[in-house]
Amino acid sequence: MHTFLLDNANVILDRDFLTQQGILSWQLGTHTREREQTLASICSMRGYMDQDEVQLDKNTPDLETKLVMFFQEHRHEDEEIRLILEGNGIFDIRDADDRWMRIMLSPGDLIIIPANRFHRFTLDTHKSVVARRLFKNKNGWKAIPREFALNHP
Repeated sequence: MHTFLLDNANVILDRDFLTQQGILSWQLGTHTREREQTLASICSMRGYMDQDEVQLDKNTPDLETKLVMFFQEHRHEDEEIRLILEGNGIFDIRDADDRWMRIMLSPGDLIIIPANRFHRFTLDTHKSVVARRLFKNKNGWKAIPREFALNHP
C-alpha cells in the first residue's frame, strides 16, 4: 500500500497517519489460507456479516461508465471495506482537513474507510482489479454524493 497527499505527491503518509484519520489497513498477503484466517478474525471482530466480489477489467461491459460513477465523490452511512485479490485499486479519501489522500492498493491490501468519510475509487493504468467487499449491512453501502450530502445533512 502506497499513500500520499494528492495535492503534494511528495508527502508520503504512513500507516500511523491513516490510523489517526480513522482509516484502518492491513496487508493480508496472498496466501489464501492465512489471508482467510486473518480476514475471518477481522470480520468477527468488526461485525461483517456478508461479502461479495467485484471484478473490473477490459471485458467489463461499460467499464468506463462504471469508473466515472465510482470516481464521483461520495460517502456511505457504513464503513467501506475492500480487500484487493488481484490487480490494483486507488482510493482518494478526504482527510480531517478536507485534503485528498491517495491510497494505492495491491493484492492482499485490506482497507476500512470510516462511515460518512468522503472518497472516490478508480483503477491504475492496467484497469484491472478483483476485490472483495465486506458488509455489516448492504443497505448501509448506498452511495451518497458529496453535493447531495452537503445540501441535505
